[in-house]
Amino acid sequence: MIKAIVFDLGNVVLTNDWHHGKGFIDELSGVFNLSEKEMDHGFWNNWDKYKVGAISEEVFWDGFLRDAGASHIDVEKCKAIYRKYQQPINNLFDLIKELKKRYKIFALANVGKEWLDWKIHRFNLKDYFGIIIGSGNVGAAKPDKKIYKILLDRAKVEAEDCVFIDDLKMNLIPAKELGFKTIHSTDRKQLEQDLKKLGLKF
Repeated sequence: MIKAIVFDLGNVVLTNDWHHGKGFIDELSGVFNLSEKEMDHGFWNNWDKYKVGAISEEVFWDGFLRDAGASHIDVEKCKAIYRKYQQPINNLFDLIKELKKRYKIFALANVGKEWLDWKIHRFNLKDYFGIIIGSGNVGAAKPDKKIYKILLDRAKVEAEDCVFIDDLKMNLIPAKELGFKTIHSTDRKQLEQDLKKLGLKF
């Protein structure tokens, strides 16, 4: 029997942390005179360390700009541009409110510590999620099974009693191996259909 629903955040409930819209990419490109390929290089060179809390946001953006070959270094400008384009997607907050009437609702996301702190405040995430686990706070990231087990331990629930929702199929594999029911999220309509197929009521 399903007792809890676990949501990813990026590209499910909120904007993704990278490539989250043309405006974000265009503004970064224009301010720092970078191509999309150069920015991809800068991001992925530093993301693995940032997402598990090994470096701070300031160090991440500094590394991003230097590795991408930016025209100048302005960490505060990067932070501002990132936050400017973050927003809810798929109109899921009202659905989560309905689900919360019957089920425990948690979040499990690969996200840097400072980004998650800001999102919690900006979007009032604690109003929707009973527990929020961010990779930057626990030193492990999906698809490492460790982060799923951290959630289960803190939430005091069994994997068999949970549905896990993520936009990346590779993150669903370890969840399924641990016993979670899983849903590959693409949009709200599909998500609602898949939840109902699992017998959830809302």
